[in-house]
Amino acid sequence: MIVRIRKIGNSQGVLIPKSLLTQCSIEENAVVEVKDHKIVISPFEHEKRKGWEDAFKKMSEAGDDKAEFPDLFPDEDLEEWT
Repeated sequence: MIVRIRKIGNSQGVLIPKSLLTQCSIEENAVVEVKDHKIVISPFEHEKRKGWEDAFKKMSEAGDDKAEFPDLFPDEDLEEWT
């Protein structure tokens, strides 16, 4: 497919047909990078909390998973709570 480079504000860009984006599983965000003098656009894969499980295991094994603050403070008045 040949596309025209268009002026977009102070930048330049191309319009990518929705069918191509759908085929590549690109929805709202994409990663754009240069590889071997080519512009590569790929889906943005946001993995929330990636690596957290391993980090928590390492913390536990090292004994570094203790609470920083007590659940209750010595001067806390619980009678006000309902």
